[in-house]
Amino acid sequence: MELFAYNSICMGTRIFLATLCLVTLSEAKVFSSRRVQDVQSYWNEDGRYIAGLPDNVKQNGAWQVRLTVEGSVWLRNYSRSRGIGKSQPNLVATSTRSDWEAWINAKIAWDRANAALAARKKNVEQHGCEMPKLIVASDPGPAPADLAAQVGQPPLFAEAVMPRMHRVKFEDSNRHAWLDNPDMRPRYEYYRFKDGVQDGGTAMRKEPEEVISQLLKKAGIEGSVKKVFAAVSLLEGGFDSINTYDTGFVSVGFIQFACLTNGAGSLGQVMLRQRTNDPASFERDFRRFGLDVAPSGSIIALDISSGEERIGPEAAQQIIKDKRLIGVFQRAGRLSEANRIAQLQIAKQQYYPAGDSLLVPVDGRILSGTVGAIIKSEAGLATLMDRKVNTGKLDPILPVLQGIARTYKIQNFDDFAKYELEIVEKMRWRKSYLEDSTLSQPVRKPDNNSQGQPIFPPK
Repeated sequence: MELFAYNSICMGTRIFLATLCLVTLSEAKVFSSRRVQDVQSYWNEDGRYIAGLPDNVKQNGAWQVRLTVEGSVWLRNYSRSRGIGKSQPNLVATSTRSDWEAWINAKIAWDRANAALAARKKNVEQHGCEMPKLIVASDPGPAPADLAAQVGQPPLFAEAVMPRMHRVKFEDSNRHAWLDNPDMRPRYEYYRFKDGVQDGGTAMRKEPEEVISQLLKKAGIEGSVKKVFAAVSLLEGGFDSINTYDTGFVSVGFIQFACLTNGAGSLGQVMLRQRTNDPASFERDFRRFGLDVAPSGSIIALDISSGEERIGPEAAQQIIKDKRLIGVFQRAGRLSEANRIAQLQIAKQQYYPAGDSLLVPVDGRILSGTVGAIIKSEAGLATLMDRKVNTGKLDPILPVLQGIARTYKIQNFDDFAKYELEIVEKMRWRKSYLEDSTLSQPVRKPDNNSQGQPIFPPK
């Protein structure tokens, strides 16, 4: 009987796994053979995609100096080894070593000097252009042994490359042109794809005010939420912004919605929201060009040459490789109201912090509630949203709340609201929203003679 039960369980497990595999495979097969042919025919039309040298080769040279991907990765590992993370820009680094810093800077200068020399030689030979300017630097010698032991042997930090210009043309949107091998600062830590491109797009503030107001209204963003969005400078970005060179893999839109390593992320959620809100617009903006999204939020991209579908991580790589596909995202952000509304809705859903749940362990108890129950001012919500947009999380809010709970003997979660000002001060990120007179402000800490007064009243 036990053997029969065991075999039944195993059989059930095998059936479940087989079904799961079939579901996964069927989820990816979203383009019929006829649809693939239609996509290929569209992109094979003359002038749809052109790649070549930029127009200023005679002036600037075809060969130029660029940061290497390997050097960027090493610099990121170096910062991590010193206790510095992207979400902790103001942290005092551990193991600060002036000799390490001096060697790294000298090594970067030496590598850039050699790359400039190599680029100049090729430019003179191929184009008669004496560019780039040569750099004077000295060989720093081998890396300090303890630095190499902690981080690994440093690679070359610079190389001579030949950036190419990529131009994509749609029937209704022709201004799409980007250089690959983007020029990063010498110590940039997040450069990952040499064939990536970038374009900041058109900032929202340059759009007609009535257009943006209508979009925000249709996305359900009004009143205080709208003020917080504006304060965090979310309205400064472009709906048609794109970036395929860094650790976000494929990043799109006014808040740089990224697909990350799994080829899904917040970018997949934007696509999924648009497909749910307005399937017809999604067909016009994405499917007819070879892009789709699975119900799981994984991006699906056609390899236009072979007709094969790529899903998730492979789709991300395909979009980075094939500039026609990143052009599809830029076109949607530029022309599609449905895409813009989806961007705004996902930004509110993922980054506006008022509805986020908090569980605060304090002396064997758990105090629980939402951010909005204790952070009520627009300045406070802007502070937390600024952190969340730029780091993806609200850290270090839990240790901040734990410290306040112990200091003021807090017994109930809602009592944190009395100390909102102190919480906001400790959670400050890049700027102080407590100095923004257009936002409502937290009350001062209560004392024996007052119930708390705003720093200044909202306008």
